[in-house]
Amino acid sequence: MPSSDEFKLARLFGAPTLDEIRNLFALIEQSESHDEHSVRKSKNNGKKNGSENSNSVYLIETDEDIRPAFRKVEVNDKSDYESCILELSRDDPGLILMMRKVHDSSVSSCIRILPFAKLNEIAKKSTDNNKVHITLSSKEYIKLDISVKPSSSYEPLYSVTASDSSSINNISDETKLILKNHLEQSIARMIGHYELHTLTEKFTPAKEKTLEESLKTQKQIILTMIVAASLNDIFDTMTDRDGKTIPQAALTALDNWPI
Repeated sequence: MPSSDEFKLARLFGAPTLDEIRNLFALIEQSESHDEHSVRKSKNNGKKNGSENSNSVYLIETDEDIRPAFRKVEVNDKSDYESCILELSRDDPGLILMMRKVHDSSVSSCIRILPFAKLNEIAKKSTDNNKVHITLSSKEYIKLDISVKPSSSYEPLYSVTASDSSSINNISDETKLILKNHLEQSIARMIGHYELHTLTEKFTPAKEKTLEESLKTQKQIILTMIVAASLNDIFDTMTDRDGKTIPQAALTALDNWPI
């Protein structure tokens, strides 16, 4: 846990509420089955089939045929975190992985942005549960870890505990600095602002443990989509300064992002 003087005020005055953001898009829940070799084997149009190999996926409706897809996952070195992954465009490169752990008085959020990876390149079916298992070794990704806690007056405070883009190949030190500033000053603050809210009220981290699973899932989806909504600046920086070719499907999805 960072010391108290490392925390900054996360409040974004005039920002929409989680309820308002949730009303900007529609979700379609489907069920997928998996085998040990692939992420998706089949789907059954949203109805659970009772199989231990089924796993829910939520499709986010946009104005285009591209449908971002959200699912809960398990991460190899973060098994004690609640984790989820968002495909900016289903089956195409462009992923956001968010891992969250709720403590008694704070929330830890770990975000990994993978512009060039497909889900089936980093995932496999877990052998001991019905979640997709994620391994990030040797993949290019942008890293952001933050800690969020309430002040004595329940204002959201955040602290960046790690930010790094060094695993992205062929970008300059200047670009890395620009990305670091964007991660720490924009994305981290936004997550800090929204972490200490449910879809209905302000809360202390301990209260989140009493939330219904459906509300927890919706909050995870919204937080991950908020990160995605800020990616255009990051991708533009990588493209304009270093000529990195961001996958077109991801760019199209962001151009039509519902929030």
